[in-house]
Amino acid sequence: MAANAHHQLPTWRDGVGIRWLTATDHKRLGVMHIVSALALLGVAGFTGLLLMLDTDHGGSTGPLDQFAHLQANLLQNTAGLYAIGLPVVLGLAVYLVPLMIGARELIGAQAAALGFWLWLGGTILMLAAPAAGNPGMPGGGDASKEDATGLPLTFEGRQFWIMGLVIVSIGVLLTCGSLLATLLRGRAEGMTPSRLPVFATSVGLFGIAAIVSSVILGIAGILFLIDAGSADFFAFDVGATEGGYSAFYQNPIWFFANPLLYALFVPLLGGLTEAVAVFTRRPLRPKAERALVLLGLGAITGLSILLSVFHIAADAFSGSFLRGIPIAILLLCAAVVPVVVGWLDSLRGFKPGKTPPPTPLLFALGTVEVLALGAILSLVWGFPGNYNDTTSIHLTALFQGGIAGGLTLAALGCLHYWFPKITGRALDPRGALAQFGLAILGANLLILGLHINDDGTRLLLAEVAGSKAGGILALIGFLALFLAVAGFVAETAKAMLFGRRVGNDPWEGDTLEWLATSPPAEHNFDRLPPIESARPLADLRERIAAQGRSA
Repeated sequence: MAANAHHQLPTWRDGVGIRWLTATDHKRLGVMHIVSALALLGVAGFTGLLLMLDTDHGGSTGPLDQFAHLQANLLQNTAGLYAIGLPVVLGLAVYLVPLMIGARELIGAQAAALGFWLWLGGTILMLAAPAAGNPGMPGGGDASKEDATGLPLTFEGRQFWIMGLVIVSIGVLLTCGSLLATLLRGRAEGMTPSRLPVFATSVGLFGIAAIVSSVILGIAGILFLIDAGSADFFAFDVGATEGGYSAFYQNPIWFFANPLLYALFVPLLGGLTEAVAVFTRRPLRPKAERALVLLGLGAITGLSILLSVFHIAADAFSGSFLRGIPIAILLLCAAVVPVVVGWLDSLRGFKPGKTPPPTPLLFALGTVEVLALGAILSLVWGFPGNYNDTTSIHLTALFQGGIAGGLTLAALGCLHYWFPKITGRALDPRGALAQFGLAILGANLLILGLHINDDGTRLLLAEVAGSKAGGILALIGFLALFLAVAGFVAETAKAMLFGRRVGNDPWEGDTLEWLATSPPAEHNFDRLPPIESARPLADLRERIAAQGRSA
């Protein structure tokens, strides 16, 4: 009895919480990324609300002074990109890539687990940076620490922010390295590079771009931290006093934001490509549509890598390089064209029934519409005559409305597509349609509102508010986009409690992840079918149907 009782005593790893905290299973790591992103959504919402209320843009009558207004803008951008966009993409990639290529586990899972915790810790440090040395915070700094040069953070705050960014970049480096190793060495027998699903290939492209950007950013951040403690050893002017180049530190968010933002499109468009092929029942032909899609995704990847180097030149050598930013954004929209052309044959074969089209397909079409509208309106209204003007409000409309809005739609589409596989539950179709309606309405209003507010000055989103009709439209659009993402969070909680259970393959998908249980078992697969194309599950269904006809 005593021996049996001793055997039944729980070990330190028997608790559910400890198992998640020490998890190296790629499925748990993927869920932890996505759940953490959704939990941090409140930071973006709260700061966005503050900015909407602060209609005098950090003046004397609003709730925020100028310094707090700049900090709120930085927090909102940090939360949107590093705390939401990045972990959603990494979470989907870590969760799905081993399943799609027939692997039982993620190669270098311990490194990927460390990468998650580094990302989370670094992001929290970045979000806490406004409190460091802030004279407005309890126990904060001296008022003399506040910069008078328009910097969004105090000297100490910039150290915290850059330190967090360096930690995040190391975490991304470890996670993407693990993903690339799995794609190279973890593929099942028969899963040649030409048979990789489009999403898996797009994750590989994203991993390369993210590693390049992370290395560049990490080196720059480390140099900043050394300079901060060595009396401007590199003449970076980290104290914003005299000498050296301070452009990177005056607006540090954009140095890495543009390349990373473009790179995030690659796996999301790859995921939407999988959804389009499944819901239209028209798979991509390898030497035609698939080649076009991969060409577009490769172009976006190359553009994001070039922008990482381009921003170094713009910051370190000449401000004239900044004139190329509008052209770079339009090149991103142009690179999406081959992807859309690759979808056309599948979309032509789609025959809508009496029920609304599946929401992942709607989100895919909405992403294209938002990017197209942003590019077309910028060309018609803004770029003839001022294409090289980085202060143009039309550039803001294209970047914050078209690019950020399109990224939001694409992320929601991918989450809706793979939600049944990750959770084993179905989302409410009515709630999903409401989210799509809010997201597409919000993105379009944001683009139109910013373009209408043509006062010749490029301003941040909150700074076009007030009595102007364009500012009101833009703020309504931003709020609608936020409500769409918040609605997804609410529907997720509802589905986990009351949602209808689904089988292993509710969409009749083509790729291997739909062969696993929903959610997948710890070992992923009991056995795999022969892999003879990029659509092994569709091939399996065809073989079973042929055997049934012959019998």
